[in-house]
Amino acid sequence: MEGVKTIEQFAKGLEIEVPYITANAVDLGITTSKVTSLTGSYGPVGTAGTWLNLMHLYSDKKSTRTPLVVESLKTLKKNMWLNLQDIYGDIAPNKWTDEVRAKLDRKTGLKKKKAKSPEIKESCHPTMRNLGGGIMKCSCKTATEAKRASKPKGADGLQIAYSIIDQPHQDSVPDESQVKRIVLISPSQCSNLGFYSKALFKLELDPINVGRNLQYFVRWYNSKHPENAGPWSDVNNANI
Repeated sequence: MEGVKTIEQFAKGLEIEVPYITANAVDLGITTSKVTSLTGSYGPVGTAGTWLNLMHLYSDKKSTRTPLVVESLKTLKKNMWLNLQDIYGDIAPNKWTDEVRAKLDRKTGLKKKKAKSPEIKESCHPTMRNLGGGIMKCSCKTATEAKRASKPKGADGLQIAYSIIDQPHQDSVPDESQVKRIVLISPSQCSNLGFYSKALFKLELDPINVGRNLQYFVRWYNSKHPENAGPWSDVNNANI
């Protein structure tokens, strides 16, 4: 997939390359672990955060193509491209037949790899405080026992993915245990995505949302190297 620029072009290439690499890994000398890593990132469509899952959400422009889905696809596209480059590097020169080059859409040898920027491995631990009037103050730390908000090395800020959920009405339900509460399980489900350059910031929401529930995920981020973003946190809740 040399010269691929768009998400759509990359998706078409993966439809051919992933099955071909999987079926011919032994003949091409590609390790099982690298094939497993590639296929795990690719699918299945029912697994949240995989390429096929995000493309399914991306395909519906009116309903599920959120800013977070687009951003997640761009990040995953870069990561999968690096994985493919690594896999291509395992293929011996005498294995690069015309058929292999046609299937993997390559012309000649691989380009020289650039030094990779370090990945952000630290998790992000948020504390959300309600200041009233829809204003939420968030403090993020690299560890739960840290005394003050601070960013880890390699991060120039953080991302927050969030949705505002209506609180369940309990007056019509005699047994509170029967009240159905919505709980998000993945950042890709969120309808809002924000970036803040500081570990201590204010999330200013419309006052009309007072009394609702804020569900959010956070992660450390490098705006110049989004492929190095840290892991998303578990879902967090706060009352607005």
